[in-house]
Amino acid sequence: PGPGDDGRIGIVEGSVRDGAGFEVTCADRTGRGFSYATLVRAIGEFFVSGNPPVGAGETLEILRFIDAADLSKARHCEAVALDAVA
Repeated sequence: PGPGDDGRIGIVEGSVRDGAGFEVTCADRTGRGFSYATLVRAIGEFFVSGNPPVGAGETLEILRFIDAADLSKARHCEAVALDAVA
C-alpha cells in the first residue's frame, strides 16, 4: 500500500528459521520497528489489564492498511492510498 495520511508506510517481513519458529518484524519508512515478540507481549498485557495498547483511531488505521494491502495484492502490487479504502 501507499503511504498513510502522515507519510508513514508499513513494511511487514516474516521468516521461518530452523528451530526458532516464525518471526515477524514490522517497520516504518524511517526503519523504526518492532518484533512480533513485542506485539505478543502487548496483547498479553491487554488480556490481563483490559486496557488496549493503541487507541481506536490507530486500530482503524491498521485495518485500513490491511484492506489496502489486500487491494494492492489483488491489483498485482499496485500502490493503493489508504483513503482509497473504506
